[in-house]
Order: sequence, then C-alpha cells, then structure tokens
Amino acid sequence: MLHAAHQETPIDPHAVPHGHQVSLDTGLDFINTLELEKGSWQDHLATPEAALEWLIGHNLLHPDARRAELARIAADPAYGQKLLAKVLRVRTVMRELVDASVARRPPTRGDLAEVNRVLRTHYVTVLVPSADGVTMGHRHEGDPIEGAMARLTESIARYLGEGKLDRLRVCATAGCSW
Repeated sequence: MLHAAHQETPIDPHAVPHGHQVSLDTGLDFINTLELEKGSWQDHLATPEAALEWLIGHNLLHPDARRAELARIAADPAYGQKLLAKVLRVRTVMRELVDASVARRPPTRGDLAEVNRVLRTHYVTVLVPSADGVTMGHRHEGDPIEGAMARLTESIARYLGEGKLDRLRVCATAGCSW
C-alpha cells in the first residue's frame, strides 16, 4: 500500500491524512489514556475496539486497516485480546520510560528492550508519482497496529533522547503516580 505523505492523491484510493511523524502531544495523549479520575482509574482503551477507535481518531490507522482488524476481532475474539494486550503493553512501557526520565533514573532493562523492539517496526519511505513529478511517500509493511505503536513510541523516545523533560510531569498524589 503506497501513500503520498500527508496529502491525498488520486493514485492511491486509500490515501487519507494520518500521522506518520507523531507529535509529542499525541504520544502523551496515548500515555494518558489510563488516568486517575475522581479517585478511580479510567482506562480509555478498555477494549480492542476502543483501542482501534483511539488510533483512527488520532490518524494513526487507515480506515481499511481498522475494518480489517475489526473483522478479525469479530471472527476471533482471542485475537482481539492479543491486540489489546499489545497496545496496553506499549502504553505501560512508554509510561515507565517517562516516569524513569522524570525521576532521573534509568528504566528497567526489560522496558527499554520492549521500547527498542517497538521502535524497529515502521514504514518505508519511497518516491511516488505526483502531478508534477514525484513526491515522498511511504509504504506500510507488516502489522498496522505495530506501525502505529512504533510511531507513538518514537514521539516520546525522540523527545527523551534529546534530553528534554520540560513538558513532562508525573502526578505526586499518593496512589496516583500519574
């Protein structure tokens, strides 16, 4: 599947705006899909369907990929639980990465290994035809959920890798930690 970067083109019937360079704000929004609200934890990614809706709502998943994933979940509910576990695992390690950075301590080796594993999944940059020649585009390879998780993780990893912590805070309230 080829897509012109951030623009629709008649060459590609699947081209829709979707995030390939994910902003720090979107990465933080993802981390904060688990929040302490009025004394109880609220998980905005409580179901596989909710996770897919969040990804599509943040332009991280193509509509056709969403439809395919929903059909697969309907046919195999165990697959849906695996998908959700994958998304929640990535959110957990991203939260740990931020928490460790704010606390000025290294993350656990396991969490760092998981972040690095997630970062290896991505898309390939290619040239695609355009009305006036060629433009930069991309080709998705592999699992679309893994690709979305990689872009989300990259948004936080890039920020932390630059030594920036100024926009990061962790809730100090007892029992919160976020």
